Amino acid sequence: MRTFPLAIAIAFISIGAAAACDDHVGECMVEDWRWYEAISGMIKIEGSATCDKGRIRIRAYDKEGDGQQFLGTAQGLVRGHAFSATILDVVKPDSLAIRYSIEPR
Repeated sequence: MRTFPLAIAIAFISIGAAAACDDHVGECMVEDWRWYEAISGMIKIEGSATCDKGRIRIRAYDKEGDGQQFLGTAQGLVRGHAFSATILDVVKPDSLAIRYSIEPR
């Protein structure tokens, strides 16, 4: 008799956990992102992803001029569909472009 209420509680918790996350099935992608200079020589990149959790690796480029100049790399974690990563020892560009890879977990 005691196992029945426990089973119902577990079922409701499982259903609630599944409904709380709109986790993406398949390739994880960046949805939106922004960047800013946190302090001199440090660029912070933050944004949202289609997966709930994973590891993101970002390559940053100054997109002004004829070609793109490589600025540096950053690594971060995707948690709750959000990520944040920092590039150190870099001159602030006028405009930034990123390329990334995300390893979903």
